Amino acid sequence: GLLPEKLAKRYADIWINRDLGLIDAAIEKFRAARSRDPVSIAELVEAGLLASAPRDPRGGFYAIADGRAKTELDYEVMKLNLPRGEKGS
Repeated sequence: GLLPEKLAKRYADIWINRDLGLIDAAIEKFRAARSRDPVSIAELVEAGLLASAPRDPRGGFYAIADGRAKTELDYEVMKLNLPRGEKGS
């Protein structure tokens, strides 16, 4: 049936959106602290802004391009109600 596939896709979409959001939040903090964009996710980890480099649902890595987190996987953008970091902290 289609349901397990649909659920798996939705789960993957949630996973990817969550990771991209976490990475983007870390990029913003990095930018505020260093007045430049990080060159890699590894740099965010080294700076202590991410505990580790997140892996996508297929075990791949995310990248940073144009100051934003990127993935090569197809996914649907979702607005997740994640708590946002306070501005100015």
